[in-house]
Amino acid sequence: MDRALYGTNGFYRRNAPGAHFRTSVHASDSFASAVVALVEAVGATELVDVGAGRGELLTALETRLPDVALHGVEVVPRPPGLPDRIAWSELVPLAGDDIRVLLANEWLDNVPLDVVEVDSEGCPRLVFVAPNGFELPGDPPTPADLAWLRRWWPVEGAEPGTRVEVGWPRDLAWTGAVRSVRRGLAVAVDYAHLAGARPPHGTLVGYRDGRAVPPEPDGTCDLTAHVALDACADAGTEGGATATVLATQRDVLGALGIRGALPPRGRATDDPAAYLAELAAATTRAELRDPDGLGGFTWLIQAVGIPLPAALTSLPVGTHP
Repeated sequence: MDRALYGTNGFYRRNAPGAHFRTSVHASDSFASAVVALVEAVGATELVDVGAGRGELLTALETRLPDVALHGVEVVPRPPGLPDRIAWSELVPLAGDDIRVLLANEWLDNVPLDVVEVDSEGCPRLVFVAPNGFELPGDPPTPADLAWLRRWWPVEGAEPGTRVEVGWPRDLAWTGAVRSVRRGLAVAVDYAHLAGARPPHGTLVGYRDGRAVPPEPDGTCDLTAHVALDACADAGTEGGATATVLATQRDVLGALGIRGALPPRGRATDDPAAYLAELAAATTRAELRDPDGLGGFTWLIQAVGIPLPAALTSLPVGTHP
């Protein structure tokens, strides 16, 4: 998975994410408005966008946050045409004395992991996959795999054919992200699952040209799996986070003032052009908030060295086993 996504000819080395799947950033300008609200709520002086694609979000924020340092993190070189004041690197910059908001929108779901399947004798085994997608049962999980599974996604006594995704590499990645924030917020946004409601057959899937395809690790498609964000939250706490929110995108956007209200119908008569513009904006906000679509994303927000913004304190903190 790592080679297929990030190797020399890996998918993310050769493809712009926006050409293959639609994210909240591409769906609505209101996502950028939500990020602005977070930045302003904590008085952040720096925004780091991890998994920045081709800089779409940072470009949208460049004029809205004129006094905030902007930094994109991605495996590809700096995109042409990116505004000069946006910094760009392959690694997260070291923390300074600034108040940082680190945003990882649909990044953790692309951190490579292993898949384990319970065989016909009830034993968990790693799933080996050839570049053409052909699968073979592999070795038993490592001790590190088994320790993570016991805590977060148990397979003892599971039916043959049960699949689980071993999430500790994502926990490590998130711990590193949180540790890069000396003061501020670390925010991950992803499709997720929580303990007690894990999918029985895993979530690994491929995407190519906007469509779901078999997850063949040949470098021609995105490989993604939903994230055990409750495990990442626990890892973030170990990394220094002192307060946590774990809530749906719909709820977080509502708390930040991004709601789905339609413009008054009277505007259609008084100012038809303005009404149509407001109606279009409301439609894109509705897409971001749709619980069966983008609104079903989960936001993990962890504060480091500062309190959570007051607007978020009424949201759930999530549950840990």
